[in-house]
Amino acid sequence: MADNQAVLNSVESIAATAPDTRALIAETVAFLQRARKHYNWVGVYLLQNGELVLGPYVGKPTPHARIPLNKGLCGAAASTGQTIIVDDVNADPRYLACSLETRAEIVVPIMREGRVLGEIDIDSDTPAAFAGADRALLEGVARILAEKLCMTNSQPILVAAGIILNGDRILICQRHRSDAYGLQWEFPGGKVRDGENLEESLRRELAEELAIQAEVGPEVFRLRHLYPDRYVEVVFFTVVTYRGEVRNKVFEAIEWAPRTKLAEYNFLQADQELVNRISRGEIV
Repeated sequence: MADNQAVLNSVESIAATAPDTRALIAETVAFLQRARKHYNWVGVYLLQNGELVLGPYVGKPTPHARIPLNKGLCGAAASTGQTIIVDDVNADPRYLACSLETRAEIVVPIMREGRVLGEIDIDSDTPAAFAGADRALLEGVARILAEKLCMTNSQPILVAAGIILNGDRILICQRHRSDAYGLQWEFPGGKVRDGENLEESLRRELAEELAIQAEVGPEVFRLRHLYPDRYVEVVFFTVVTYRGEVRNKVFEAIEWAPRTKLAEYNFLQADQELVNRISRGEIV
């Protein structure tokens, strides 16, 4: 049986590639049931207009497609924002019966910044099936789902960034200590202004930040990332040629870093997958 971290890594991969929320939930619940044999029924409810609405699930059909917040273990978990584990469902008056075989249940709220978005609901045919390891795993899964659900419900800030090449070295920039996420490293660029296309924005940003007039090459990578204070979509372009001498105008520091050493720098969380792929020679 895969350990919790391996399961969470797989769910992260599902979240990164799922085309939409429904696909993410469907793939996640199916994967969880395969990964943990005592998870006999696995489903996700989403909170909509004050009630829990059943989304994708695996297991026997259930009559509980909609659950008010004042009903059942699911309603209790959503109302309190707390994980509920029941060793014997028949001994808990809150249990909404749906399968004669069910003996134990765990319900884990999906939350972001104190707001309940939905919950993971799992039944087992084994009494007292759920322990602390299940709770830790499913609360980790809930955090991954919460991030993706927030992304699909809002529009990201569009950012253009440049990967400036000089042989086998790449220009990286350390955010000023007074900025948000200060002293972390990033690729130069910034927010796209109204009326700009991506390439125009990047040329402007590189002139403002580094005093160069860049020739923007092709797009090589695109990502979306949810920080605690912002949701961004970052589009990365190569920059092979430029006019002028690179000069630091806004950063704490700039550095021409060897490609193979990039992963040693403390990059912004959003950039880390790209950094690893560049280090391995998969991009640019």
